[in-house]
Amino acid sequence: MTACAPGIKIMRVTGPRILLLRTTPPGARKRGFGPPPCFPPLGLLHVAAGLREALGPIHVRVMDAAVDLEREEDLDTVLEAERPEIVGLSGLTHEEPLVARTARRARSWSARASIVVGGPIASSDPIGLLERIPGVDHSIVGEGDETFPDLVDAISRGRDRGSVRGIALRSGGRPVLTQRRPFVADLDALPLVDWSETDLDAYGRLYNFNDLPVVSGRYAPMVTSRGCPFRCTYCHGHFGRRARGLDPARIAEEMDRDVRRWGIREFHISDDIFNFRKGRIESFCKEIRARRLDVRLAFPNGIRGDRLTRHEVDALADAGCFALSLAVETVTKRFEQLLRKRLDLDHVFRAAEWASARGMVTRCFVMLGFPGETPEEMKATIDRVTASAFDIVHIFTVAPNPGTDLHDLAVGMGFDPRRWYGADYDYDACFVNASGLPDGTFRRIVDWARLHPYRQPERQARLRDRYRTMGAPAHPLFLAGQHWKLALGEVLRRDLERTAQRQV
Repeated sequence: MTACAPGIKIMRVTGPRILLLRTTPPGARKRGFGPPPCFPPLGLLHVAAGLREALGPIHVRVMDAAVDLEREEDLDTVLEAERPEIVGLSGLTHEEPLVARTARRARSWSARASIVVGGPIASSDPIGLLERIPGVDHSIVGEGDETFPDLVDAISRGRDRGSVRGIALRSGGRPVLTQRRPFVADLDALPLVDWSETDLDAYGRLYNFNDLPVVSGRYAPMVTSRGCPFRCTYCHGHFGRRARGLDPARIAEEMDRDVRRWGIREFHISDDIFNFRKGRIESFCKEIRARRLDVRLAFPNGIRGDRLTRHEVDALADAGCFALSLAVETVTKRFEQLLRKRLDLDHVFRAAEWASARGMVTRCFVMLGFPGETPEEMKATIDRVTASAFDIVHIFTVAPNPGTDLHDLAVGMGFDPRRWYGADYDYDACFVNASGLPDGTFRRIVDWARLHPYRQPERQARLRDRYRTMGAPAHPLFLAGQHWKLALGEVLRRDLERTAQRQV
């Protein structure tokens, strides 16, 4: 029997048994502060809370393969110990090979257990998922808060699973969809997550989606809204096109609880679009100040830059925001139109200047390799962000994921997804070439683009000041990560090493 990874608690209980596993690459504890990023399994914790509220005393074990397993084989020990009747797997689209291997491992352990897959990988192509992974019994379409408890009840009671709305299942030898389930209308009515179910201290030592070490101890991710009214062609649309949000008072109350009960001091808010409604930022910041919460706030995702006002940026800074990420994507008009994002780019760059003036670490997201994009168009985008106030420039290659309008458009222009989406596809360092340029040419452009902004002396000086103020260079994990050595360049790295040595 395979030895169990450190930190795994063996639990043997009677009654309904459910194992919820996020299928991220295992072994994050050994990797330390380096890619790929990982964060507490917030979605599965929400599902677990919903299960307990809907079904009463039921055994649910929540795990994240990244932190709770050292190797994929360690799952065998967990399955033997937990003996789940239902195995719920959650994954992103690019994690399909890992999801498939995990499902096969669970199926080889038990022919009777029900295997369910949720998350973006299931919502984007629920029928195709069941066709490609024979061991999976059901896939969940959209939100799982109500769907998964309903499915668990159907499995436990032996009632018709076809009556469960919002799933795909096998019927008559082929996958079929059941009736669509409406999105959760009132997010405030959902139960709070229980952070005691995951090792927050472990995540605080690992690389996260904010790209910065957690210098304040524990942190927690939050999703305060779901859905987005915009129709960007690359978006999964997992939460629908109508934005629904938690009341700002509820957000602050949850933060207050987390500070008092679990000592969480840093919150990473990763909505699709936090500022979907005018005044939401100011109301949120007002609630933080009213409770005198001494917290650090980061937005690794989810702020639409052309909706930010200078007053809102000041309010965020006063509420404890230290990091802000904004999307730029491209400065080429024809690709802006292709994306249907309709960004006011000049306003986005001004918002970065406002945030930078308040001492925030600012990041922007850029996409290179649109179908038909020329080297000159790619260079124009990189030149614009290089000259901007953004501290960190994230370069992504365009990945037309299945289930998106961009995928259909790219395939129609000759893109072959089979060449790119496989076992070596990785979110943090993915290389997908949808541009039509030779692979070697496109790779050289991407490699240049990922280093070019950091060769600017002004950006290097600004980053040094940001990290000194935050205490990041003194953080024992900061200089250990290969990410910083690659992204920030040797000049900045040597300066930070000298700073860290002086502080020690």
